[in-house]
Amino acid sequence: MIIKILPGLTIICTCILAYLFFYTTPDTVGSFGVLMVFLCLYVVLLGLITSSIFYGARIVRFICSLFRYPIRRPVISYRHSYYYGTIVALMPMMLIGLQASAALSVYSAALILAFGFLGIFYVSKRL
Repeated sequence: MIIKILPGLTIICTCILAYLFFYTTPDTVGSFGVLMVFLCLYVVLLGLITSSIFYGARIVRFICSLFRYPIRRPVISYRHSYYYGTIVALMPMMLIGLQASAALSVYSAALILAFGFLGIFYVSKRL
């Protein structure tokens, strides 16, 4: 089901982002428009990262089969790549939020990276 919805949502949110970036200002859209920018940016990143993980795993598996190097793990499904993508797509959003509040430092970036690794580890153990 998610394989049918996520690409369409990515395209719709890309169009909304283009409209918001090119035809509006933060003063005219208000707080709801700024919220829409962050929401649409997350959905676009989620769609791109999920597709990259899904198709990247298939490409790696194909290249390894050309060199007769067997991969014992099954091909990652779109649902599993979606789970990984939700964690990875959240990391840039947290960085943008910290930059907006002037609290971005090397320490906070390292904490976000550690959060990402822990999230990916947790998702990989639950699947």
